[in-house]
Amino acid sequence: MLNKVYVLFIAALLLVGCRCGNAEEWNDPDRISTIIEINRNFRIMCDRSTNIAYLYYSGPHRAGITAYLNADGNPARCNEVHR
Repeated sequence: MLNKVYVLFIAALLLVGCRCGNAEEWNDPDRISTIIEINRNFRIMCDRSTNIAYLYYSGPHRAGITAYLNADGNPARCNEVHR
């Protein structure tokens, strides 16, 4: 059962994301910062202008970003992410 939940989570992560209209916004160190480096592929980032945390994945030949959700299923605020 746990494997099915894990597979569904990864599938949802790959299907849900954002299409950023301006890539330079994500390269602005004054606006975007890394909160937690989970491992070499995953990190949690903070958009300081909106105070929303994002889960970022970067792997060979692909990358993705989606809102990091709290226990209620709502986008987590940067200060809600435990470091």
